[in-house]
Amino acid sequence: MIQIDLMTLADIGNPKLIAEEIIKENKDISLPIQIEEIAKVVGIKEIKYIPNAQFEGALVANSGKTEGIIACKAEVNIERKKFTIAHELGHFLIPTHSNELTCETSSISYENRNKFINKEQEANCFASNIL
Repeated sequence: MIQIDLMTLADIGNPKLIAEEIIKENKDISLPIQIEEIAKVVGIKEIKYIPNAQFEGALVANSGKTEGIIACKAEVNIERKKFTIAHELGHFLIPTHSNELTCETSSISYENRNKFINKEQEANCFASNIL
């Protein structure tokens, strides 16, 4: 069973270090990572798969980010779904990210360096390191 100390995570701002802390706290975790279970443990109440979504993923959480829902495009392969869930979970766990986000493929670009894109890159960093 996955266990996560949310107080410890709250003090970490770096997405790579958040992922490393989750793995450190769960030394017996096996591959492939069960991202849906991690999401549940930290407060994601539901993961919805939306047919014909105009976005890759979305997060809706309460203002304190203690509970939330993740939505994911239904038509993509399982690997893409897992990455999108992990990406949205990154937004949920990184303290400086908003509690309501919609992520589109076009917004995830390394060529545009504005603040929103940097948050997308941080969420990608979390997803890459947790998976």
